[in-house]
Amino acid sequence: MAANLLFSLTSKDFDFSFFAVGGNGGGGKDTSNTGARCTHRASGATATSTETRSQRTNKETAFKRCAETPKFKAWHKLETMRRLGQIKEIEERVNEQMREHNLKVEYV
Repeated sequence: MAANLLFSLTSKDFDFSFFAVGGNGGGGKDTSNTGARCTHRASGATATSTETRSQRTNKETAFKRCAETPKFKAWHKLETMRRLGQIKEIEERVNEQMREHNLKVEYV
């Protein structure tokens, strides 16, 4: 049985920002924007990387770390369940509870 892709995330779902990294290292480390921060907008998960002098490497590391955060994993689990129909939207739940057989009307 082949697995079907439920949804995918791209770099458009994330915000990346870059910043100067201070400290030892020389070679203009503290003057170039090599530090990277990755933020997933939907979940609010954030991760940073400042280990290397390569902005690209730090961006990739920050992205991987962001995907491994508990906040992102919780969002991913809920989003998967929602798309599979295992979690009902609030409006659906309210409508179900407001059906006539669920209501009790008393006259005084």
